[in-house]
Order: sequence, then C-alpha cells, then structure tokens
Amino acid sequence: MSWRRVPENAAAYARAEAFWEDSAKLSNDPDILRALHGAAERRHRTSRFGMLRSTPAVMLTAAILLVAFLVSVASLRRSATDESYQTAVGERSTARLPDGSSVQLDTDSAAATRFSPDQRRIQLTRGQAYFQVAHASARPFVVDAGDGITITATGTQFDVRRLSDRVIISLVEGSVTVRRGSADLARMTPGSVIAVAVGAGVVPANRTIDETTGWRRGHLTFRDMPLADAVAEVNRYTERKFKIGRPGADEERVSGEFSTSDPEGFQRAVNTLLGDGTLY
Repeated sequence: MSWRRVPENAAAYARAEAFWEDSAKLSNDPDILRALHGAAERRHRTSRFGMLRSTPAVMLTAAILLVAFLVSVASLRRSATDESYQTAVGERSTARLPDGSSVQLDTDSAAATRFSPDQRRIQLTRGQAYFQVAHASARPFVVDAGDGITITATGTQFDVRRLSDRVIISLVEGSVTVRRGSADLARMTPGSVIAVAVGAGVVPANRTIDETTGWRRGHLTFRDMPLADAVAEVNRYTERKFKIGRPGADEERVSGEFSTSDPEGFQRAVNTLLGDGTLY
C-alpha cells in the first residue's frame, strides 16, 4: 500500500499492530480473566433485580471499554519490557523495533532496548550497529554507547561502533547530538564520522562513511591502513584468528576492499602483496 510507504505512516501502523498483537496475547492473562469474571458476576447479580438490561448500546460500550483496557495494558507492559538482540561471530542481523525503527547488528554485537512513552532508549553493549530511526520529535531515540556517551536523534540513520578505547559514530542521514553526560560534544551533519575517546573528548576518526558502514553490504574497506589494524578488523568476522608471522610487518600499509564472508581471501591477498608467511 502506498500509504504505508510513508515512514510516519509505517511507524504508526507498526505501533497499532503491536498493540493488537499484545492484546491478543493478554486474552488468557489471569488479572484480566478475573476482571472479566467479576464484571460478569456483577452483571448477573444486578440483572436478577431488574436494575440492568442488556441493550445494543450497553454491549457496544462494554466492548469498547474492554478493547481500550486491553490496549492500555498492552501499552504499559510494552513500555516496561526490555528486548535484547545479539549476533554471533560472522553473523549480521536486523531487528524491527516497536516504533517502526530498525537496528542492524554487525558481527559479535549486542544491544538492549528500553522504550517508554517519552523516550526510546537503546544500549549498545558491544560491537557495532546501524540505526534507522522512525521520526518522532516528541520521543527522542537515544543510543547509550558506554562511558556516559549518548547519541540522540528523532528521525535519522546512523552507525555506532563501540571499541575498548573509543566510540565511532557515522551519520548517514538527518542529524544527531553526541553527549557525555549533560555536556554536548558534537552536533553531526550527514556524511560526517567522529570518534569519542573513552574518558576524553572528540578525537580524529580517520575513517569515511564508506569505510565505517561497508559491513552492511558485507564489505571491509581499508585505506592505507596498518596491517595490524586490518587484521584485527578481519578477525572480527571469523572464529579462526589470523596472526602476523613476519617481524616488522605490523606497520606495513594495506588498501583494498574485502568480503567479510571470505577472510581467507584477505589472507591470500596479504601474502601475495607482502610475501608468503606474512599472515597465517
């Protein structure tokens, strides 16, 4: 349907669909069954004394109130529920979030969501993730990347990678605000890549958008990168970890594009370029 191709409409539809799904799941909820049973008992008692008569209007009102109750309970339970997502080594996965947003996780990554009526919050606990955020200006989308670093958006597309010593943020579309605690560190514009050092401020990222987001297409792009760093990147995608076998080769520079699903291809290219035994 063309109506659902509009991002705002798709997000609204996803929320409504989620509410109805949750309402159906609550049909056997003990609290709800007790409430319905109590209402039925009261109706039976009052009708015996002629104080209440079943009319279409009364039945319709009761049905509307029941649906509203189920939907509100579903909404409250959804807002208080955490969802977790993770990938194994070499795996990529995309998850649809309740608000119509999506998160794509790179290899060996993990994230947890916490949605409330006034905020959408995701904690990236490890690895790398690409976020496509459904627009909701009154409900900010906040990614917590550790060390007090947060990335806040209302509707945009961006990539976050969490490393041991820094967080790399790449903005593809829209705008985001990067903070540590309550202090603003950067207001990013499309096409920009920044790094925030743990315990410090913004530092040079020395990466391009293509380099930081190529993993989504199954590609790793290296541009005059030290071999040691390139090997560390490739090793993220394979259980077999490559090692550098030639002394002094760590700082040799490599460039090129390689497939995340063919780490052996990277090994062959390095050994062809720098000599057999450089990488084993």
